[in-house]
Amino acid sequence: MMCPNIERLTYSVCPPPYRPDRNGPFRQHFLLNTLLRNNYGKLSQMHLQKLRHVRLLPQVGESYEGTYDYIDLLTEARLFHRLPAIEAISVDGITSNNDADGLGEFPPATSNIESIHVGNSMLRSSLLAPLIRMPKSLGELTHSVGGRDSDDGKQMSIVDMKTQRWLIDSQSGGHYIFTAKTLGKALWGSRSSLRKLDVDVDSMLYDDSHDEEEYAEQCAEDEEYGETSTEEDYLHDEYFRQDEHDSPGPLELYELPDGRAYNNTIGSLHDFEALTHLSLGIKLLLGPPDSTTPFQLVEGLPKSLISLTIRGYTKGAVAKYDAAIGELLARRSDVLPGLAEVDGVERLIPSADVEVGRSAKGSQEARYWVYNEDDEGWLAA
Repeated sequence: MMCPNIERLTYSVCPPPYRPDRNGPFRQHFLLNTLLRNNYGKLSQMHLQKLRHVRLLPQVGESYEGTYDYIDLLTEARLFHRLPAIEAISVDGITSNNDADGLGEFPPATSNIESIHVGNSMLRSSLLAPLIRMPKSLGELTHSVGGRDSDDGKQMSIVDMKTQRWLIDSQSGGHYIFTAKTLGKALWGSRSSLRKLDVDVDSMLYDDSHDEEEYAEQCAEDEEYGETSTEEDYLHDEYFRQDEHDSPGPLELYELPDGRAYNNTIGSLHDFEALTHLSLGIKLLLGPPDSTTPFQLVEGLPKSLISLTIRGYTKGAVAKYDAAIGELLARRSDVLPGLAEVDGVERLIPSADVEVGRSAKGSQEARYWVYNEDDEGWLAA
């Protein structure tokens, strides 16, 4: 706070908030509370006014080898998201704890962040969506699953062998489900600003109806028990209310009209006029093999596109995919004259597997993602 010229910050999150009595006062960690107040202009002097990039790390000493680390991502993001120079936030190797008092929603279009990176992680789409909607003008999104195991990975169950969609068993502590429609709707508000989209989540995709049903159930519970509660008052504090006041809304993603057909795809990206670099899995792009894609692939890509990478496509394996890719290549020069690179068609680019240990065969040693500290070497100089 005493260094006004800091532009890049690698920040290990503070210990979980201390609240032994859920009806008592909320005691935040001193550093967390100071950063939070600074971000919302509650201090007598403003700090970190030149901070551009924040890289989040798990709480020191709380990591388990080979497993995703729990981080309350939205709560951590709001320590910095309103700073005047902030551009990017990045984090790797994380998951959410459905049983913790984590922030699960966020007022949209309240942040100056333009670039979001969440790599080698396992987050449900209903949590990633408010993070995507947080910026006023999102320019880049990179999100990939895999690289580690969940703490309860041994409980992981295959629910659909044909499409390889994964669901954590109800006995293992929570659902980690990703739906294409939730991602597509979350991105829709950034269609004029998004330049780069790189999402690798095919191994977690689940039917679009899941998030809609979950939202409907939550609305029913709110109606039955009342919209205000001690828990909501705790999560929707004065800082949340400040963002809510400044936000154009709506708070909930499913209060927005669909605007286009999805059918288990990310939806047509034709209107994403600034998008130049796109990297997606074949299922996220076109839906499961046995579904109907509600748009033609070549017509569903923006004319601004320069580079396209498709993961998980094997030529000759699925007729639906072959037909879409074939039409894309045949009409590419006429419909997408700026598309200079198409990768993942002639060669297979595998999609990430959400559980490394599960995919390791026999005695083969699982290769886990490890945080790369090479670019932080100056700290020890």
